[in-house]
Amino acid sequence: MDQSTINEAVPLDGPLIIWQHLLGRLYHEDDLMNQRMYHFWTVQAFLAAALALGNGSARSGGREIQFLVDLFGLTLAMFYIPLGLAYVRGLQCIKTYLIYLESLPGIPRINSGAASFLMSGKVEIDKSTQIVTAKSWFARPIYQVFPWYFGLSASMFIGVGTPVLATLFWLFVMIALRGWVRDFDRIVPWISALLISAFLINLALGRLIPGRPRIAKSADT
Repeated sequence: MDQSTINEAVPLDGPLIIWQHLLGRLYHEDDLMNQRMYHFWTVQAFLAAALALGNGSARSGGREIQFLVDLFGLTLAMFYIPLGLAYVRGLQCIKTYLIYLESLPGIPRINSGAASFLMSGKVEIDKSTQIVTAKSWFARPIYQVFPWYFGLSASMFIGVGTPVLATLFWLFVMIALRGWVRDFDRIVPWISALLISAFLINLALGRLIPGRPRIAKSADT
């Protein structure tokens, strides 16, 4: 669709109608991405199961089948990274347009309000009422806890981050099958220990669990 006609595809009843259409489109595209990622991980789970079952196979050619399974899983995961990124950029385009529309009078601030709460832990409902992050040890806005403080959004983590993790998994499998790294079985426990340590450090610093939202009057904040 040409950019000059983007507002002509909806009834000419003002920004509110455009906002309603875009909000429905956002939910639709987000649901499509989640469905595709569900199918992606279903295939990945079947491939991992086939790899594990083939590991104990004594049939001739069993090792070659393992390499083929690993290659297919790796290729699929790598292709899903740019595919997921394309979906994320499309969602960001719709959200940016929604935030612009919500800056106009008479448009509900659903997207811009949610973005404000995720980043700062505070969003205004009206001049005297706000939704804020409840005060506690874990009272941090969602985008200030792990893993969101890396700048990831939920759609970015699901659409791009998880295929990256799958790609790393199949790369490690390839390294293990080919024997490219000596004593690889000793490296894996160290990686596991590093991940667990990072989890515990974030938990101790209060950067793992986001604060609970609550209603507050302006005088309370």
